[in-house]
Amino acid sequence: MRICCVIHSLARGGGAEKVMTWLVEGLAGRGHEVTLLTLAAPGETPWFHPQPPVRHLPLGLASESPHPLAAIAASIRRVRALRAAILAQAPDAVLSFMDRVNVLTLLAVAGRAPVVVVERTDPGNHSPGCVWSLLRRLTYPLARAVAVQTSAARDWFPPALRGRCRVIANPVFAPSPGSVVMTPGRPFIACLGRLEREKGFDVLLRAFALSAQERPGWRLAIYGEGSERANLERLRDDLGLSGRVFLPGVTDAPQAVLREADVFVLPSRYEGFPNALAEAMAQRLAVLATETAGSAAIVRHGRDGLLVPPGDERALARELARLMDDGALRARLAANASEVLERFIPEGILDQWEQLLSDARGRGEETR
Repeated sequence: MRICCVIHSLARGGGAEKVMTWLVEGLAGRGHEVTLLTLAAPGETPWFHPQPPVRHLPLGLASESPHPLAAIAASIRRVRALRAAILAQAPDAVLSFMDRVNVLTLLAVAGRAPVVVVERTDPGNHSPGCVWSLLRRLTYPLARAVAVQTSAARDWFPPALRGRCRVIANPVFAPSPGSVVMTPGRPFIACLGRLEREKGFDVLLRAFALSAQERPGWRLAIYGEGSERANLERLRDDLGLSGRVFLPGVTDAPQAVLREADVFVLPSRYEGFPNALAEAMAQRLAVLATETAGSAAIVRHGRDGLLVPPGDERALARELARLMDDGALRARLAANASEVLERFIPEGILDQWEQLLSDARGRGEETR
């Protein structure tokens, strides 16, 4: 098959970008002719670099618009340029990642090739904005299929579209040897994620303040960057945690961080399918997460991790205290956690993507 894939960028630290890179390389490795189009602004340096024979064509279409009319005009230009780029590949199937890019891709293709759109977060909680949400409702029926990461995400869509949804989880990879990193010292709790409100790190800071007062040896490190950094630093200091909570920024060695941690926590308000959580479990690490749709698809409560309601700082504090106090509990959860490698095998996940694209192509041929 000739497959054309579309994503906004291959920027650093993105879960969708990491999975897209793995996917295009995997499809190309199975003999498909794969082209990857990115919309990122001219001059943006990608963090991920798909290897040949994947063809990566950066289109340089992203830009900031000073007012709504300029944004509309820019979107029209993007659709036209994207149409030309996609049709130039004469694809048998088009695969688009992430809501706004999905809308642009569907408008660009306009029925001239079968399109599979992919939701990479929880659509019930994450809104791309009023205008984009409306455009999503209008354009998604044009897709041959909608790939989602959880059954909860599938069930969010109206019944007429739900039948075209396919649940495909992310692959989980076996840990590889890595470099040593500087950590706050043992014992410590690790978090990996963007410093944005949906990740719930403010809730975690309050929970840590409640649980850590009687456990002075423990430290907390939150690795990542984002718009909430200043707020989180201020909250940390207001809670009197400046010497125990660290925000080191993005790490280039996440697996090394996880190897040195004693507990991993993901306190998100909502999630699609959190790669960092699965990677922590693959490292045989005891994990605690909020019961979002994405985390609940990975963690089996009481067997290989613990789950608490999103936004509940007292429940989070209680389970944190349990994990800090009970080494046997940490060891039992960690021993079962690595079963995630058997549940989300990359080759099996790639089989599902290949079948979905083949099915979309077949339905496209039937309708012509």
